[in-house]
Amino acid sequence: MHSDRLFNDDPVDGSDDLPDLLGRSAYAKDLAAVLDRVSRHESSSVLALIGPWGSGKSSLIAMTRRSLIERQAPREWLMAEYNPWSYTDVDTLIAGFFAEIRDALPEDGRWSETRDKIREFGKSIKPYAGLIPGVNGEAVEAAANTIAGNASMAKKRDAVAHALKELNRPILVILDDLDRLEPKELLLVFKLVRLVGRLPNLYYLLSYDEQTLLDVLMRTDLVSDQISRARDYLEKIAQVRLDLPAFREKQKGELVDDMLDAILGRHGTLTEEEQYLLGRAYYDHIGYRLSTPRAVNRFMAQLDALYGPAGEEVSFFDFFVITFLRTFESGVYAMLQRYKDDLLNNNNRALLGGGASQTPAQRLAIWQERLEVAGVARDNMSGVMSLLSALFVPIQSAHDNLSFGGRDFGELGKQRGVGHVDYFDRYFTFGVPEEDIADRTVLVALQQLVSERAGSELGMLIDRLVTDTGRVIRKLDSLREQGGLPSAGVLQLLADKYGDLPDDHRLFEDPRRMFIYLAMNLFRDLNADQGELVIRAMSIKDSGLLFTAIAITRFPAAVSDGNTSQDGQERQLAWLSQARDVVRGLIVERLASYGEPHDRDRLELFFSLHAAWRILAPEQARAWLLQQVELEKVSLQDAVGSLVTVSYGGSTKPRHRMDSLDPASVDNALGIEFVLHRLENEIDAADMTATRYSGLEPSPEGRRTFALAELNRIRDGRRAKPVD
Repeated sequence: MHSDRLFNDDPVDGSDDLPDLLGRSAYAKDLAAVLDRVSRHESSSVLALIGPWGSGKSSLIAMTRRSLIERQAPREWLMAEYNPWSYTDVDTLIAGFFAEIRDALPEDGRWSETRDKIREFGKSIKPYAGLIPGVNGEAVEAAANTIAGNASMAKKRDAVAHALKELNRPILVILDDLDRLEPKELLLVFKLVRLVGRLPNLYYLLSYDEQTLLDVLMRTDLVSDQISRARDYLEKIAQVRLDLPAFREKQKGELVDDMLDAILGRHGTLTEEEQYLLGRAYYDHIGYRLSTPRAVNRFMAQLDALYGPAGEEVSFFDFFVITFLRTFESGVYAMLQRYKDDLLNNNNRALLGGGASQTPAQRLAIWQERLEVAGVARDNMSGVMSLLSALFVPIQSAHDNLSFGGRDFGELGKQRGVGHVDYFDRYFTFGVPEEDIADRTVLVALQQLVSERAGSELGMLIDRLVTDTGRVIRKLDSLREQGGLPSAGVLQLLADKYGDLPDDHRLFEDPRRMFIYLAMNLFRDLNADQGELVIRAMSIKDSGLLFTAIAITRFPAAVSDGNTSQDGQERQLAWLSQARDVVRGLIVERLASYGEPHDRDRLELFFSLHAAWRILAPEQARAWLLQQVELEKVSLQDAVGSLVTVSYGGSTKPRHRMDSLDPASVDNALGIEFVLHRLENEIDAADMTATRYSGLEPSPEGRRTFALAELNRIRDGRRAKPVD
């Protein structure tokens, strides 16, 4: 198999360099024999090779020419190839017609006079081209009489006819791709062939897509949009009809297989799952659309050219389908980019477990309407929808009448599928976009992390961990699920960079929450001996200790995830108990070292660590905080203010604001009676305009102001409550 020729759309002639991949050489030899027989019985004739665009007509002509040259025929053929669509106007089109015939003659000097006669005859035809409106009825006879009535022209034609007859060698004039012509050009070519060009020893092989040619003829005044007249017209032009052999399913399958083998030989391999998916997509729809050799070449050439740059960074199956859509359904390809958010569920409803708001039937109707707008033909609608359902979770759920959730999108991430938010753009930029990070870069970076040999890949991973947290965390978690993540090293990296995360708490994909989410999962992979060392390494920085404390306090929710055996859960619980003790001890040591936390950042960290301590050892944490208040190392107002909950304000300013103060939280942390008594004067003087609607920012000052107002309302509520 000549793999370097697989994607070349130029005609083949059946030679070793340009092999016949469709087994049509025998038909080409038969066609050459037909031409021999016609030349023995007719002084001139017109044959028509008919087949759809891209079906291989030009290649069959090339093989026929080669066969005519190689066969031992009684008379040696001369050949001219006339491409009328390459001429720009009527004059050059006529001149080109006769020039091709003239150039087909032998080059020796005795034929120079014949060539001159043909040139002069061609010149004499030009003024009369407009007199020939068609090739049927009285119009033909009138045009012929006009030409015949010109003695000079008739004399020149007779001279050419005599010279060609004396030549006694058949000349094959090939007119390929007639279906490319405009109506006016097509009629003129037929005039030349039918009325002027029927000279002795001239034989014409026309090549065209019949339906396209009929459509062109129906745009002329001669046919006037009548299909029957258009067919009659063509029948009068060609005496011998030659239909191109059908492109059989077996041939198509072998051609596609050969081309896929060539592509994969250059770019990679297929898993069994990908082979199954490819086969299903091919037999469900794609194979039906690859109706001609050119369609196969066109599709596979696109796949070969653009898969290379993306390669291992995308799913081959997904890229195969997207390439098909780009090649044959450009409207759908554009539509996918327009509805990217819907396809990737970027509104995050599914990730919260709520699914989409519409029913599957409603979503299916929406996507069907979008496909119609994108120009998908009715006959192709079901097939295209099936292809899209194999790529995108929302369409699959609509197509198969299913609900969907975040886990479905996670599976796509493992497969590097186009339906995942981190991979979608790769299929439309044919590689890894600048703002993305290649999966291979992540793998190399992790190797550098384990070996403690910093490189550019690790530097990029660390940078993107902070600037593009969601994407990187999803990649790391996917590797963790596949058993390819060095848990200890990544945990230490997360702890080291936690303090560098932007202070931009978002409702979805909040960088801090995503760090903690991954850490909770990574803690599962640690044992007790390893865990204590990792926790201490994570806690060197204040921000690292806070990160570790938050992750550890939230870890129980991650233990019973349904993926761990009973024995495994018991080991995790034992390790968790030890880990909580280690973290609690580190918090106590760190808080004791702070002294009086006056500045805002230190104050926030102080109370955040204490909040984690309250979860780990509530009584111990309460007693210590009350002691700090009594020693006046910590302000009681600040302590109460740290208990105020904060709500997310969306796009409003400020984005985060105070929400409420729970009396139970105050009681658990400090004792509600103690607080109300100690801050009685401050509560009396509280700014009662401070409410959840006043938009106070969660600064230390804002927290104190809001807490005092809330305490005032709590006190009033307690006073109004009847005594039992």
